[in-house]
Amino acid sequence: MRATKSERWNEDIGRQRLDKARREQALSDAKAWREVDAMAEKREPGKPKEETFGARVGAPPEDGWEWF
Repeated sequence: MRATKSERWNEDIGRQRLDKARREQALSDAKAWREVDAMAEKREPGKPKEETFGARVGAPPEDGWEWF
């Protein structure tokens, strides 16, 4: 059975909303990491990020987390 035009439109709108939510979440995550990096740099200036904030490098995967 073929989807009607309105069903296809609703699917497209749903996909666009999901994509927008993912973009917003990615921007939010990036902002949080910038803040973490700034705090780490303030605490120990001049050290590489890997040494300053090790949890960022070797963190185990969490349930529901998508690795890119």
